[in-house]
Amino acid sequence: MTVNNVVEFLAANDEAFRNHNRLSSLYSSFQNQAQSNPDGYHANVAAWLRALSLATASGKLGNRYIISTTSLATALETKTHGRPQGLGCVVREAVRNGSFIPLDTFLSCKESIYATSWIPSPRQLLTLGWQALVGRREDGGEYVILANVEAAAKNVLDHISKTATSRTSRIFSRDMFDQTVCEATNMETLSSRDRAVLLLHLARDHAAIAYDAATATIKVKAASDTLPPSVQKEDITIASLRSLIVSLEREVVILSQRVSQHDGAARKLVVERKQEQARSALRQKKLAQEKLAQRTASLVQLEDVYAQTEKAADSVEMLSILEASAQTLKVLNKMTGGVDKIQNVVEQLQEEKQYTDEVQNALFQPATGEQSVADEDIEEEFEQLEKEERDRSLAKEVDRLSDKIDDLGITSTDLSIAEEGKKSEGQSVAA
Repeated sequence: MTVNNVVEFLAANDEAFRNHNRLSSLYSSFQNQAQSNPDGYHANVAAWLRALSLATASGKLGNRYIISTTSLATALETKTHGRPQGLGCVVREAVRNGSFIPLDTFLSCKESIYATSWIPSPRQLLTLGWQALVGRREDGGEYVILANVEAAAKNVLDHISKTATSRTSRIFSRDMFDQTVCEATNMETLSSRDRAVLLLHLARDHAAIAYDAATATIKVKAASDTLPPSVQKEDITIASLRSLIVSLEREVVILSQRVSQHDGAARKLVVERKQEQARSALRQKKLAQEKLAQRTASLVQLEDVYAQTEKAADSVEMLSILEASAQTLKVLNKMTGGVDKIQNVVEQLQEEKQYTDEVQNALFQPATGEQSVADEDIEEEFEQLEKEERDRSLAKEVDRLSDKIDDLGITSTDLSIAEEGKKSEGQSVAA
């Protein structure tokens, strides 16, 4: 790692490190701005924390979860701006807000890092001699970058959740775990120090794994588990079995390639009429084929054993679920009190419903006497309405006849004469 590699990486991946004016501010001694220009101060601190996290996660500073301040200023030195002058206050602020955790504190802490008890007070900082944390020096120690290890933990757990097909596939040897971490986080290798930090974070802070240091066996918690996992003897055996299968698979691939190489070499030597060398190549091919056959047979046998182990482990899990379900049903049935209690409750419910209906009828159904009086009132009003309707009909008929008389040209005088004539005729008849 050359000095410019880190700076060039940051310039390519962080806009703040591509701007000349911004770089001048970042590389200045800006710790005095905490009072005079707090916005600028916190902007510079945030930019440096983002840059240091990014550079560390990429492996440009060595480990991916641990940052060392021993030669950090030198690694970030540029020809134009020199060494950054404010790294001390950046580290101090990072520790104060929990972004950085001193490595020895992280490794020795018994409870979760998400508890605030680990954050040191100013007095503790001076007592423990963490001069780098109060800005007295920039090369004072090593720190775990919390965001980096959190991101790795999430990626690893998500990857295992997607790829694990059984409980046994959640059990790893150390080498298999390293390979899984590299696949989940797009890394080529995992350092032993990064592994120690990640394992502790997953076990202590997430309760997502159990780790047996003596046998380097890692067991990852399943989604259905209610308690943190623990490594048992059978888990150690399963981890060894899986590790041996992976090792044999790699060896089979290598031996297959070796057989092909010796076969190609023998054919070429025959064409070149180099009989002795061709025979030697064929002899090497035969030896590789024999070894390949042995390894393949062993691999098939181990894979069969592992398949049976998977079935047995799944059966144990199924039995455990059934036992828990049976216990749950037993408790629930006990809470119901049995069939007799249920029947009593149903009968009580029916009685209460019937009583409710009776109350409703009593409230909303009128008495008999009140109903007869109401009927008489209704009948009287009905007769009045009929009379009014007859009067309206008679008035309409009179109006109709009047209109018809008018149409015929008969006057009221004519009607009077006619009326007098009718009266005279009547009198004559009477005489």
